[in-house]
Amino acid sequence: MLETALDTIKSIEMSRQLYVLSGILELYYSQNYEQAYIDYIQDDMISYVNKSDHQILAVLGIFHGKVTDYIANPLEKTEGRKEYLNRILKLREPYDDGNDSPLRIALEQSLESIHNKAEFFISGSGEMYIRKVS
Repeated sequence: MLETALDTIKSIEMSRQLYVLSGILELYYSQNYEQAYIDYIQDDMISYVNKSDHQILAVLGIFHGKVTDYIANPLEKTEGRKEYLNRILKLREPYDDGNDSPLRIALEQSLESIHNKAEFFISGSGEMYIRKVS
């Protein structure tokens, strides 16, 4: 059961990444760079990411508690308990100490880069150079 839950959390993370990526691509392909529109998209996506971050942390906390507090029968094997605890802690790691999730950081950086213009140059040898334009 715990294995299925951990796999489900990974699937949810991939779904969240797809959601954020599609929102960013919507901005790029629509070429609608009005600040009000960008703010709307950003607020909507950050709200969703924050809400799902809290839900994921809550579920991981519940599973951590259940695995930690589980009392096995005398004949039951418990070797996998430490492995499950390590997997849960690894999934929680990006959120510990009040850090923003990596997905939220990537989202904010992507939306900030919309306003940063750059010129690209390709040399005769095929090397690419970027010159930022303010």
